[in-house]
Parts: sequence; structure tokens; C-alpha cells
Amino acid sequence: MKRPNIGYTLFGAALLGAAIAGPTAAVMAAEFPTKSVTMIVAYRAGGGTDTLARAAADPLGKVLGQKVLVQNKPGAGGGVAALYTSKTKPDGYTFVVTTSTTYTLEPQLKKVAYKSDDLRHIAVIGQFQEAIFTKAGAPFKTLKDMIATAKKEKRALKYASFYQLDRLVTGFIADREGIKIIPVPVKGGAGVMPAVLGGHVDFGWSGGSFAPHARAGTITMLGAMTKERLGQFPDLMSMKDFGYPGGTEVFITVSAAAGTPEPVVKKLAAGWQKAMKEKAVVDIMNKRNQLILFHGPDVVQDLLKKQTAMYADMVKLLKK
Repeated sequence: MKRPNIGYTLFGAALLGAAIAGPTAAVMAAEFPTKSVTMIVAYRAGGGTDTLARAAADPLGKVLGQKVLVQNKPGAGGGVAALYTSKTKPDGYTFVVTTSTTYTLEPQLKKVAYKSDDLRHIAVIGQFQEAIFTKAGAPFKTLKDMIATAKKEKRALKYASFYQLDRLVTGFIADREGIKIIPVPVKGGAGVMPAVLGGHVDFGWSGGSFAPHARAGTITMLGAMTKERLGQFPDLMSMKDFGYPGGTEVFITVSAAAGTPEPVVKKLAAGWQKAMKEKAVVDIMNKRNQLILFHGPDVVQDLLKKQTAMYADMVKLLKK
């Protein structure tokens, strides 16, 4: 009796397995999603990230053909949500909406339990327009005015702080100007305005939630923390105008667990791109002074790498 060729048999079995598994995976991706999906928001309810995510949930669900469930998992500058999402099944049914600094800045300033590579970055869906402001009627009108007042009165400045980036930049400014700027922690971006309007701090820092208050005249804008001027507030002086190097850059990102099938990644990206064009979403972004832009999975990874390098330079400057 002729003995079978074991190598040939195993090779044939492998081909048969691939033939079976390949189409099945492709079909699963094509049918995705077949049930509701979960959007993890990395910040507290009421802030800029949460407001945008919730506004986009319904139109995104209509595009995908399934309900989008929203869960808030705040903490550690987005790190709690990023770590949680990285541990979920890589099938696209759970994804996190957070800020790019979760991956590009937080790991440079403290020890974290996740890496950017633990997630498959799907899209950039917007950008925050960072600025500082004070309660209307304050004796200073710009950042430089406020610094001059602090020096004249020989006192520290206190401000509403909610994440690492504002501490990095204000730390740099304080070091450059020879003054003390003390962060007063608040709960997310939603906690900044009550602290400012209540007179509990000298100024606040926000990525866009200041816009309605600026238009209503209840606050005085002191400066843009971005390198260039803001689109909706072009008269507001920027970091470059003030003579400082660099500036902030904070994207709003969507990511799923690493290993999520590429067809699913592309379908989610396409869904987000379409959802972000809905009038209700655009109106929310304009109201909160968020920059409208979209980058898909082929671009977002490179953007995050460049931003990581930019913030590394800022950290080095602060440590000199």
C-alpha cells in the first residue's frame, strides 16, 4: 500500500482551510455591523469631545444601519478609555473617541498602561481650537496683559486645568516669563466655564466650548494657544503673535483595538466621514469652535507620529 505524502496532505489542508476561512472573514466584514456598536467617549459628559460624539452617534448609526451606543469612560487624559478599548475584541464593534494627545502627549509625561500601537486608528474627525479666557470685566485683555498684572501685583495666576497639555504649555509660559501659574483641577472641559464665570480662577483653558460665551460677551478672550490664529476668532492673538515657539494641536480621533480587520476599519471610516457632514454635527462643531476636517486610516497614523515628535520638542524645551 502506498503511503500518503504527509507534506502534500498538510499543504492541501492548509489551502482548504484558507479557502474556507478567507471568504468567511470577507463576508463577515462585508456584513458588518450585524448588531449595535459601542462608542466609548474618553471624557466626561458635556465637554467638547462628548458633545461632538453624541451629535454624531445618530447619523453614524443611520449610515452603518445599526444603533450606536455611547458610554463615557473618563480619566487619565483619555487613557482609561484607550486602555479599555485596546482590550476589547478587535472586530470593530467597540471604538473610542478621544483626543490625539491621549496617544501623543500623555505617554511622554507619565507612565501609561497602553501604547498607541495597541489601537488601530481609524480617523481624525475634527480639531480643537485651544484658547484661554477670563471672566468679562477682568482688568486684563490679553495674555501679555495678564502676565504684566501678575508681575506688578507680585502674585501667582490660577487657572482651570483639566489635562496634561494645558499644564505643559502654561508651564512653559510661566518659565519663560518668570511667574507662577498654578493649575486648579476641574472635571473635564465642562468644568472650566463654571470655574471662570464663578471667579474662582484668573483664567480658563478650553478647546472650543468657550465660543458661545465669547459671542455672548460673558468672557474676555485672552489668546489662542494654537500656533496660528483661530478660524472663527481671527482677531485673537496666537502663540506665534505673542512670540512663543510652537503651539497646541489637538485632533479628535476614532480608534478600535489593534487587529481590527481592514475592511471593517474602512467601513467605519467611511461611516464617520459621511456622518460628519450632517448639518446637526456641523452646527455643533461651529457652535463649539471645533475645526471641521476629516482624515482616514491611511493618514491618521502619520499625523499622530508627527504630533508625537512636536510635543517631544515642547517637553524638551520645558525641561531646559
